[in-house]
Formats: sequence, structure tokens, C-alpha cells
Amino acid sequence: MDYNAPISADELKHEFDNLKSVFVQKDTEAKFNAAAQMMVLISRYLSQNIEELDVFPITSVLGEYARIAEGGEPEFIKSHKEEGGRPALSSSQIKTASIVAAVDILSKHGYSVLEAIRFVAAELGRKEKQIKQLRSDFNRRSVDAGVEKFKREQVALKFASDKDAKIYALVLLEMVKNQLK
Repeated sequence: MDYNAPISADELKHEFDNLKSVFVQKDTEAKFNAAAQMMVLISRYLSQNIEELDVFPITSVLGEYARIAEGGEPEFIKSHKEEGGRPALSSSQIKTASIVAAVDILSKHGYSVLEAIRFVAAELGRKEKQIKQLRSDFNRRSVDAGVEKFKREQVALKFASDKDAKIYALVLLEMVKNQLK
């Protein structure tokens, strides 16, 4: 199933009917996974039906779900895991992945790689050389599988237009700016 494809109201209703059966069960991990799936479905539906929607809240929640699913400590959602798990994804890794994803999204939607780097650097108040090096290091080094997955999922999103892609890249960069505060 392509999680990025638009979804109709009827398809959304059908999917929610399926998810309802999970939420009446006692299995907290299944409920957790169903809640993450629900957020993806909502995002797909809203992105099709509301132009220029600021998806930062949904992206934040999905990032939190990814952090929890990898065994990391949640920032604002209580984990269903009682103990153990893998170490938390560092916020610096997520910030780096978001910056790299923003460059890659822009370069797929109307910008050259250099223009995308220039745009991202200007948005973050950094030098182009820093963004270029950060992207190069991220793509060259071995990073946590969860961080790599997060970046890949962001870049794989489908957008109705180059403008929508740019807005989403700006959302990712806004998330980075908020984490720098």
C-alpha cells in the first residue's frame, strides 16, 4: 500500500472501520501501531483536500511515533514499552535527517541540488558549505536505521505540485528551527 497516495473519504471511512477493531482490543502495541497508521491516513486525506495545509503537527506526531517504535524515549507521547529497547534517536540525528530530506525534496521538485542547498542554508541562517557538508556526511556515513527510514519516508512523499513540496520542505526546516531553540 502506498502511504503517500491520496485517499478518498470513502476509503478513509473504510480504513477507520478496520482500525476500530484494533482499538477495542487490549493489545496496547497493536493500538499504538494502529494510531500511527491512523495519523498516516489522516495526513493522506488532508493533503488531498486542503491546499497549503501546514502538516507540521502531523509530522511531529509521526516523528514521535517513529522514535517510540525504535525504542526511544518519547518527548510527548507515553511509550507502550515498559522497559528496554534501543537507544533513543538523538534529536540531532532527526534534525540532520530533516535538513537532508528538505534538500532532497526540493531537488526533486524544481530546484537543482545547489539551489536547494542555498535555499535551506538561507532558511536556517547557515552557510551553504555547512549544509553541503552536512548532507554529504549524512549520505556517506552509517546512520541509525530509524533515522535513515525517517529521511527516506520524507523524501518519498508525493506532492501535488512543486509548491506543495516547497511548503513541506519548509515544514521540515521549521521543525529543525524549533528544536534549535
